[in-house]
Amino acid sequence: MFTSEYSARAVLFGVLVGQELRDAIGPRGGASVARAVGIERATFSRFLTGKKPMPLYLLVDACEVVRVNPRDVIDRAYARLLEEDGPPE
Repeated sequence: MFTSEYSARAVLFGVLVGQELRDAIGPRGGASVARAVGIERATFSRFLTGKKPMPLYLLVDACEVVRVNPRDVIDRAYARLLEEDGPPE
């Protein structure tokens, strides 16, 4: 994961966003999306696995490549966050 400057909840949300985007990419594969948005496959993989926080501009670009609404990715990730971690305190 990334540094401790982020709350555990925020880190979990970032991981879930990456997972949801990875699910949206599906069989197309992350390598083709990485090429389309102009970053290295290994870097994109770190974003999708939550090992590195994904910049919002990259989320938007990747979502547009796979023709999915970024809001849907974020909404699904937040719903999973509530299921896994409960509501915010």
